[in-house]
Amino acid sequence: MKISKQKTIATCICSAFLLWGCGGSGEQTQAAPQQRPAIKADVVKISKGAQNLQFEYPARVRSMGAVEVYAKVAGTLLEQLYKEGDFVEKDTPLFRIDADIYQAAYNEALAALETRQATFNQAEREWQRVSKLFEQKAVSQKEHDSAFAAFESARANIANAEATLARAELNLSYTTVTAPVSGMSGVKLQDVGAYVGTAGSTMVTTITQTAPIYIEFSIADSQAIDSINAVRTGKIDTKLEDLNVKVFSRQGEELDSGKLDFIDSRIDESIGSIKLRAIVPNENNRLIPGQFVRVAIEGIKIPDSAVIPQKAVMQTAQGSFIYLLKDGVARIVPINIAQSLARDFVITGMFEDGDELITNNLMKIRPDSPVEAEGSVQ
Repeated sequence: MKISKQKTIATCICSAFLLWGCGGSGEQTQAAPQQRPAIKADVVKISKGAQNLQFEYPARVRSMGAVEVYAKVAGTLLEQLYKEGDFVEKDTPLFRIDADIYQAAYNEALAALETRQATFNQAEREWQRVSKLFEQKAVSQKEHDSAFAAFESARANIANAEATLARAELNLSYTTVTAPVSGMSGVKLQDVGAYVGTAGSTMVTTITQTAPIYIEFSIADSQAIDSINAVRTGKIDTKLEDLNVKVFSRQGEELDSGKLDFIDSRIDESIGSIKLRAIVPNENNRLIPGQFVRVAIEGIKIPDSAVIPQKAVMQTAQGSFIYLLKDGVARIVPINIAQSLARDFVITGMFEDGDELITNNLMKIRPDSPVEAEGSVQ
């Protein structure tokens, strides 16, 4: 939804005190209100309740993080498995490193484990045999202790061999370089045929996270800042997580929506603005880091307010007011403007639901002057 800047409202020519009439006294005094001819005017019924405020700002898309992808083992880069610039899911293979040496190490570790397992099985059987003989006092304490020590040593060797095999298996898996997160892939930083992974720190590409993604923006207008602070401090019965943020392209197309997740704790004094951030799913990857967009904040409500046409509002140096038609005469009611919309105002004041608002011929009307409703909108 597009929000225009507040339009300038025609200032009433007379000051506030003149609205109640001016002139001399006695016979030359202006006729009493009930003697004046009624002014015909259109009226509209006010609908009072909690009104949604609408705020729209320019914003910029930011990634939640750019991850550097490294070769974790040394070797010759044999193959590139992705297309630069494509979106890749987490664990997608990106490069393949020569795995021969790591496959050989894995096979060696596996054989060593099998050997240790066989030794352990023998030691376990010997320990069980000696234990029974020891209970029958057929072997000495020394033989008993030696069999137990051999059994314990064989069991420890099993654990050591399993750890060696696990490390060899891990190194073998590292010969396929995969995406650590989902996101947009970067350009390759190493060519096929290059020797990578020396000192375990060769970077091969980058992945920029795009789902979810951040939308960052700032607000400077006092109405919005006051409303946001009212939400944060609990003055408005709206929670931060209830605020919805819609994201639009600069051409007006809605791209995504998310939730406001951060409000800065201070106002930037140099420009008088406060920073905010939203997080959106971006499941279709329509938002790209660095992209300029527009955002609309929804969910901030002003209680006991109404939306009325801007043309029904009069302004003086003392403030804004409206005319209500009550008992056949125009009653002046001061108001506060909470927000300016395209052609309307969101207002608060001492009016009630169902009151009849006078919307035209306002320059001819004076407080308590007779008014005849010419048209009425329910």
